[in-house]
Formats: sequence, structure tokens, C-alpha cells
Amino acid sequence: MRKISDEQITFAEMEMSRDPGNLSILLSMINSILEQNPQILESASRDFALRDKNDERRGRPGMTVDQSLRVALVKQLFSLDYRSLESFIKDSWPMRAFCQMACGVPGFRSLQRNVKAVSENTWLSIHEVIVEYALKEKIESGRWIRADTTVVESNIHHPTDALLLEDCARVLIRNQHRASDHFEAIGRIRNRNRVVGGLAFAIQNCRKNDQREGHYRNLISHVEIIAEECRKTLEALKAESLGINHGINQAFINPLAHFLSLTDKVISQARRRILHGETVPAKEKVVSIFEPHTDIIAKGGRETKFGHKVILFSGKSSLILSCEILNGNPTDKTLFVPTLDKVKNITGKFPTHFSVDDGFATYDNGTEALLRGVKQLAFGGKLKHEKLSWVSSRRVQRELRRFRAGIEGLISGLKRGVGLSRCTWKNMEGFSRYVYSSVVAWNLKQIALATLGT
Repeated sequence: MRKISDEQITFAEMEMSRDPGNLSILLSMINSILEQNPQILESASRDFALRDKNDERRGRPGMTVDQSLRVALVKQLFSLDYRSLESFIKDSWPMRAFCQMACGVPGFRSLQRNVKAVSENTWLSIHEVIVEYALKEKIESGRWIRADTTVVESNIHHPTDALLLEDCARVLIRNQHRASDHFEAIGRIRNRNRVVGGLAFAIQNCRKNDQREGHYRNLISHVEIIAEECRKTLEALKAESLGINHGINQAFINPLAHFLSLTDKVISQARRRILHGETVPAKEKVVSIFEPHTDIIAKGGRETKFGHKVILFSGKSSLILSCEILNGNPTDKTLFVPTLDKVKNITGKFPTHFSVDDGFATYDNGTEALLRGVKQLAFGGKLKHEKLSWVSSRRVQRELRRFRAGIEGLISGLKRGVGLSRCTWKNMEGFSRYVYSSVVAWNLKQIALATLGT
């Protein structure tokens, strides 16, 4: 069906449509910030030195550390995929100048390989350098602080037991076929994808519970058969590795073992939930076999999210002073005191004015804030007990609550502007690198705009 109108334009598309002159000014300011902080390149160069330690390739020189960092910043700043990134840099002279690629732009695979070389710890150290620079230049004082939590989603489909079982069957069969193409001892692998897919489809479109349960029994039994065949394939591969082909490539054994262990967990949780009616704790659930690190985040009566909870705090400058990826789904109340202590570690002092959401509000948290030197403390929204706000006047309370509300717009800007709503990089390490690189790109843009006075 034809769309009636286009969706709302994203912040990235808005930036791309800016006047080239204004874009050049913004990029030149970011370039100036990078040049004033040479330690950024020093921290990144260690990652490339480690990667290239055993690299004996010859030919065209690869991208420099400086080029790789700048390309990564452009990618996150404009929320681009790698194919679009290649075209964007090629078609824009300001981008070529910023990325130092006036004589030519590598292909998207080369861009991806170099961007992914920067580690999580390096992005964290770059973030610390940029925040320190903002504090030194008086762009941020750290006296007024606001904090909130949000969820960054993993790049997975909505998990249901039927779809997870179908994923397990498809991946196990695919890896067995790859192994059988190289080792005749494995023998013929039966492809059960069609019957498994049909059962998963029937479950999704079934309206009667008793019929759905019957389809689930058949689906689970088929996946168990596939898992058993996979164990035999794994044993054959291990036996082959001890024979003449002792140097067998572990690329065949490791994926099979990895996905087989996840399949056992998926089968177990499907049996417990569907057939036995048990409630499986969130910590024991597998919501994706491709991104098994994904947490289940339920926030009140709102939609359940699948990804990781992140706590952010910022000041009046709209800089993200700290971004921490949390393990599981801890309540906001438990994050209040650690957040205050982290403000002290970053800025060197506790804030005088501190405002957070109602979820952080407890009497003990308020007392701890006062003991740490916070002079004005307010929790957003309407609380049942007004004693949970420690302020000198109603006017200050209103100011702090309005100040706290600004972080909602800040989180929206991060999600729509630098793609922080959904992480598209694989595994937990890639998730962390994606989040921290997005925050670094955001902070550089905010410092540049603050310097320009806009």
C-alpha cells in the first residue's frame, strides 16, 4: 500500500541537508578539538598496533589511525551504515577534508574493518579526554547535574519460543552443512528447515491453546532431533581433528558447540514455559541465540525492551558526562549513590544542584546526597511525600524539575541523532563500542556548537 506521507525526518538527515558552509564550520570545530587533544590518537594507536602486530601483508598502505577515528565519528554522528558512509564521504568535500581522504575513499569493507579496530576501552578513554577538555574550557561546570536511565536495544527480532526454536534449527543445520562440505566422515545431513518453519508459522497463527501446545510438542521434538544429530557431527569433527587432519580449523567446531549449548537452553525454557506452565526467571532466559548477552528490561507498565539498560548523566551543557552500560535490570534507587560518586570522580567535586527522576527517590538516598554536599536536591514529578525533595524554596524546586526534564530531550537527541536507540554491532563488545562511540560523537558535536555559540 502506498504511504500517505513520509515519516518524521531524523536528526541525521537534517544534518545532511544543512548548508555545506555550515557543515564545514561544524566539522572544522570538531577537527580543532581533536587536534588540541593528541592523546586521543595515542590511545587509539595502541589498538591498531596490537591488530597489526602479526600482519605481514604488503601492498597499498592502509588507513591511518587518525583517518579511522574520524571515519568512525562521521558514521556515528550521522547514523550511517557502511555503504552509505562510503558514498557520503565520497560525495562531500567537507567530509573528505575532515576524514583526510582528499585523494580517495576506501571501500565500505575497509572502512568497517578500521572502525571496528577501535576497542571499548579506547572509546572510554577518548570520552574521558573530551569531558576533561570541556571542564577545562569551562563549557561544563559540573555544578548542576541531572541523571536518567534508558534502554539501548539489541539488533534482534521480538523473541518468542517458536521463533527461537526455528532460529536454533536453522543455524545448527547450516553449520552442519558447512562442515559436511569439507569432511566426508560426517555423512549426509537431513534438512528439516521446511517442517520446522511450518510448525513455527502454525504456532504464530494458531488461535486455540490446545492446538498451539500440540504444535509446540512437535516443534520441540524436531529441534531435539536436530540437536542430537549436531552432537554426532561434533563428535565426528573432534575425532577427525585427532587423526590425519590434526590441524582442523576450529571455525567448524566452535560455532557448533556454541549454538548447541544455546539450543539446549532454548529447548529447556520452551518446555518449562509452554508445556509445564512454569515462569522462567529473566536471568535464565535466552532471548536471542545471535546476541545472547541481551537483557530483558521491563520498565513499569511500558513495553518490554530487549537490550541493555544505560544510565546517563549530564549538566547544563547537554554533554554526556558519564555513560554506563548496566548488567541486568537494577532498580533506579540502587543507582543513586553510585551516580553521585561517579560525578565526584569525573568533575572532582559533588554537584551543588542535583535532580533525578522519581525512580531514584528514597529518604535514604536524599540523606546520602546531603552528606555528600549536595545543597539542592529534587526528584521529578509529583511525589506522594514532598519531604523527598530537599530544596530551599518552591522556586528552586521548579527550576530543578524543569532542568531534569531536559534530559528526556537529550536522550531523544541521542537516539534520533546518533542512532543510540538500537545497536547494530554484534556481541557484547560490539554493543559497548557502539554505545561509547555514539556518546563521543555526540559530545564532540555539543562542544563544537557551544564554541560556535549556537
